[in-house]
Amino acid sequence: MGKLKNTEDMNGTGYEWEYAKKIDNRTTGQKIVNFIYNPETHAVLGRTAKSWGGLLLFYVIFYSVLALLFAICMKVLLKTIEGDSPKWQLAESIIGTSPGLGFRPMANDTEAASIIRYDESNKQQWIDTMWNFEKKYYMKNFNNIKNCTYGEVNLQKGEVCRVSMDSFQNCAPRYGYGYATRTPCVFIKLNRIYGWVPDCYNTTESLPKGIPKLALGKIKQTIEKGQSNQVWLSCEGQSPHDEDNIGDIEYYPAPGFPYYFYPYLNTEGYMSPLVAVHFTKPKAGVIINIECKAWAKNIVHKINAQVREGSVHFELLVD
Repeated sequence: MGKLKNTEDMNGTGYEWEYAKKIDNRTTGQKIVNFIYNPETHAVLGRTAKSWGGLLLFYVIFYSVLALLFAICMKVLLKTIEGDSPKWQLAESIIGTSPGLGFRPMANDTEAASIIRYDESNKQQWIDTMWNFEKKYYMKNFNNIKNCTYGEVNLQKGEVCRVSMDSFQNCAPRYGYGYATRTPCVFIKLNRIYGWVPDCYNTTESLPKGIPKLALGKIKQTIEKGQSNQVWLSCEGQSPHDEDNIGDIEYYPAPGFPYYFYPYLNTEGYMSPLVAVHFTKPKAGVIINIECKAWAKNIVHKINAQVREGSVHFELLVD
């Protein structure tokens, strides 16, 4: 500390500070102990009881106000959200009214996610990937899941149709999904849109002209069997070169998604229907660009940088 004293300098009377430094001879251990508890000031960790009390009171008030604001915001938010359905649906939603398509299997490598590259060395990898996806359908065992067939759909509220996994023929697990015989299968599914109901092409005369010729024949055969009320599916090579290499295609159980799976209402146990697309004679050693499209009167085919509606693209390479 310093104190002021009156001194006489060579120019006359003046004042100067006289400093006296207090020497601290305490060891480091003593300083630490004194910091934890100072017996002179009764301070703990550098703060007295009054200081600690003020600090504690401040944080109690601060976090209480934050918790109150958070609770108010959550209450306001929850009032705008329905329990089982989205607030904005169909045309009012960002998703819109035209569903896209998805496919499985997909490569684990993000950069190669759209390429199904098959050879003898990795066939088990693709078989395992297909099974890991398909087994989720076997695990769904709710009481509200019913067996549905054409003309015998009588669902009550809260019930959904079962996706039959017994009609995939050569794309079944016991055949290695075709990968064991170099004739790979791909599962195609229609993406979910809450409340969407398909407007189907139910007659051969009403089918649009854009459906590829090979798929068109199989669709007409399905309609003639009495299974007309479906969202139709077609897969083809994206270019004439791809068409030359893609070979024949089979669809199991049929080239379409039955109407009785719609609308999707977020019901427990619901699983999206699948179509197994079987490439029976793809040309080896070349990349085949494949485009699959869904066909209904209320599905548009739109492709841009942000979204792909009504279709899906992937590549197939059999080495």
